[in-house]
Amino acid sequence: MRPPLAHFRRGLRGPLLALVVVLIAVILAEFALIARLGLRVLEGQRLVARASAQQMIAFGMENNAREQDMALFRHMRTGEPIHLQRLADKWVEFSALVEQCRHHLDPGSEDAALLDEAVDLAAEADSLAGILIMLRQAKAADLAALQGRIERASRLLAEGRQLAGDTGALAVLDALNGDLKDVLLGVSAYVSVPEGNVREGFEGSLARLTDHSDQLAALLPDGVAPSWAAELHQVAGRITDLGRRIVATQTDEAEEFARYSAVLQTLAEDVLSSGLRASTTRRVEQASAHLAALAHRTVTSGLLLGGLAALLGLVGGLWLYTQAMSAHEYARMFGTLIDHAPLGVLLHDHRGVVTYANPASRSILGVGDE
Repeated sequence: MRPPLAHFRRGLRGPLLALVVVLIAVILAEFALIARLGLRVLEGQRLVARASAQQMIAFGMENNAREQDMALFRHMRTGEPIHLQRLADKWVEFSALVEQCRHHLDPGSEDAALLDEAVDLAAEADSLAGILIMLRQAKAADLAALQGRIERASRLLAEGRQLAGDTGALAVLDALNGDLKDVLLGVSAYVSVPEGNVREGFEGSLARLTDHSDQLAALLPDGVAPSWAAELHQVAGRITDLGRRIVATQTDEAEEFARYSAVLQTLAEDVLSSGLRASTTRRVEQASAHLAALAHRTVTSGLLLGGLAALLGLVGGLWLYTQAMSAHEYARMFGTLIDHAPLGVLLHDHRGVVTYANPASRSILGVGDE
């Protein structure tokens, strides 16, 4: 004998299996999509970290170049001591930053080309810095030698005033004394402020020193204190040579400093600040925006798929509920018919299955059953 709900169980197997399969497929698709988006989020985080590292390295390179520029500027303008080893260490540090940055860049990219340009400019700036320091050292040596020659000339002038007597050489000696003072003051002013008027004044004092030295040599005949006069003439010529060499060195130094400043300006501003650091900053912003979009898409997809699975589960549950209620109602009605039906009544269920009702035993025999 078969109870009336058996027909409903057999009819529900197919739809229930389909619903379970669909739910499992949706859940698996949700996990697969979330996993895929999660991997993309991790990749986006890696890109953000890489771009941030490039940005920080580029910023460090820019600061390194600016620090060297300011250190050499103070050295050239104010005479602040600069240590060659410290400057060399700065360029070593810069080279290390370049290698770190190159490790994070793709070969052949625009940023890699900017980095190569930065390396070339850094090498040129390093060479110019070395030239400037050598010129500065040469000028310092010439200044020390010039001061020593001026002191020697002053002593010779004092000796000459005692030996010259009342000759006309005294006026020339006084003029030479004034020229020495002008040269000493002029070279100090020229080294501090190498401008046009100061340079002209210094060169004028050197010319006057040469003229007065020649006049002294012409005024003193042979045999009149030839030793101090000859030495004074020689020392005056040496002072003039040193002064002119200082002017030439200062001119070369100014030209090399202008080149050095231009190179560092190009390196710090055009290549590093406006070029490499700006590019890495844009890449950080783009990677961050991409990462935010991926995160938003991951959350949205998870919510949509989760909502779809919940909706399917709800629909399936409601469908099962309605089927169960229908089966319950059918069973109740079927039992009522059996209680009131005469012997031998043929019944039809909702699917047209013919059954035989026996009110006495309350049993149902299907057609063909014994």
